[in-house]
Amino acid sequence: MFSVTKNVVERNIKKVYGIPDKSKPSAGNETTAKAASAKLNFTSSKEVHEKVLETLGRIAAKGDETKVKQHAEVLGKSSLLKDFDTLLRQYGFNSSNMADVFAAYTILSWQAITGTDAAKYKTGIEAFRQNMHSIMDNNEQLQKATNAEKQQLSETLSYLAMIFSYASQEQLKTKNEKALAVTREYIRRGVIRVSGIDLSQYEFTDAGLLPKK
Repeated sequence: MFSVTKNVVERNIKKVYGIPDKSKPSAGNETTAKAASAKLNFTSSKEVHEKVLETLGRIAAKGDETKVKQHAEVLGKSSLLKDFDTLLRQYGFNSSNMADVFAAYTILSWQAITGTDAAKYKTGIEAFRQNMHSIMDNNEQLQKATNAEKQQLSETLSYLAMIFSYASQEQLKTKNEKALAVTREYIRRGVIRVSGIDLSQYEFTDAGLLPKK
């Protein structure tokens, strides 16, 4: 699913980031006028959740099989998914919808990379959310995704988004500039692997997430 969503986003980059296509006549901003679809909603299962924790545990263990279970258990006992859900609800997002999660992951990652708060651009947040829905909701490949696939991708991105956010916030507090620079570069590269987008080259405005001029 990660490769599928990356391809979908890359192929529709102009629409995702609200960039006008000058080759076509303008028909107004239709994406911000309609409600976000529930087509990519999923129902969580314990089995898939455990699989996500194991995958993230392996990433955190960095090849040390003896530490996979330990890292998975720490994540499982954390409040990261709850925190993510609470944050999304403030903006009307649904943490059980793949398009909403993908949009939130991108926005939170942008914040972590730039050290800038996107919350002051509520109109832009909603615009970006709607743009993401406009390309994901009716995509044939994504429509074929199973409930388990949607949950696995969404929960993985949810955990990563909160880990990125808390790590950067903590390093800002401690003024550990070297560690912060490493973390931001790690996040930047991670987002590129997921979406093909280098967020360091984008800015947030009331119109959404747009390429820097």
